[in-house]
Amino acid sequence: MAFKVSPFHKQSNGSPFQVKSPLNVSYDSAYDAQSDEKKSSQTREQFKTEAKAYNKKSYGTEEPTKAAKEDKLSDTQKKKLSSEKEEYKKKREVTAKAKTDAETKTKVEPKTKVEPKTGKQRRAEKRVGRLKKKQDKGKTLSASQEKKLSRNRSKAAGEKVKDEDKTKVGKAIKKGVDKVKDVVKKKKSDNSISDSERANRRKKSGNYNSDGSVKDASERNA
Repeated sequence: MAFKVSPFHKQSNGSPFQVKSPLNVSYDSAYDAQSDEKKSSQTREQFKTEAKAYNKKSYGTEEPTKAAKEDKLSDTQKKKLSSEKEEYKKKREVTAKAKTDAETKTKVEPKTKVEPKTGKQRRAEKRVGRLKKKQDKGKTLSASQEKKLSRNRSKAAGEKVKDEDKTKVGKAIKKGVDKVKDVVKKKKSDNSISDSERANRRKKSGNYNSDGSVKDASERNA
């Protein structure tokens, strides 16, 4: 199947044909295979009308490929059809490559998802900003302010605060939290042991009687 070019393309490149025979593809597929520039100058229906008219004039049928298989074309027509098929194949490959290259160039890399900053981080950033302003004005920060600056930099970045940058209150709170965690962990561990193992532990501690009851303070100290 081959077809006639529109007047626009005659003027632009001097070719008497818009696109050569599209092998065994349909008229719609042939239209879709064209470049966006060509499709913008001609509608699908215009393309199909001109293509069918050209094939009818050149080969006496709107389906020259089918006619060639059924040996209904002359040798001259078969030769012409074969040449047009080969030329169209090359043009189709060039158009497809151009589309792929254009899509690759315009492809936008997906943006990395940025997690919103917490209130703690925003407050730490403000503290860092205030301390940096002091430094920019030529003021020297005290040792505690240097620690504060380092500590809030870590908080603003969502990182763990270094032990040497922690305040005494912070260390005390951390110690208390760790102690509570240890108690909870030990309790979970005790709940997971068997009754016999729990009885053995009580016996070894010396704080329990053989019946499981707790000894008096005088008995434990004896």
